[in-house]
Amino acid sequence: MFLTSKEYDFVKDIQIMRKLTNRKVRWVIREMRKGEQSTYRIAKQQGITPRYARMLYRRYQGVQGYLLDQIKLQKPGRAKIPIGDNERKIILDLYEKKPISA
Repeated sequence: MFLTSKEYDFVKDIQIMRKLTNRKVRWVIREMRKGEQSTYRIAKQQGITPRYARMLYRRYQGVQGYLLDQIKLQKPGRAKIPIGDNERKIILDLYEKKPISA
């Protein structure tokens, strides 16, 4: 006998990671500090893995309770470096000389 997705609904148990807002991160930390719910329940409510919930808690463990509202997530990735005037001039000169390959 083969197991099919019609007989068993496996999709319910799959957790999908998503980006949390600052407000949701603060909620996760607050609930972890209370200790009323398990890490699994907290993570399930926010749609993240329990490991990520524990990681958030560890990261902000030293932050005092009244400072929780000041937690802000940084934007991911590398900061953009603006193109300088010298580089812009080089590119435009090269484009004038060789418009196809510039």
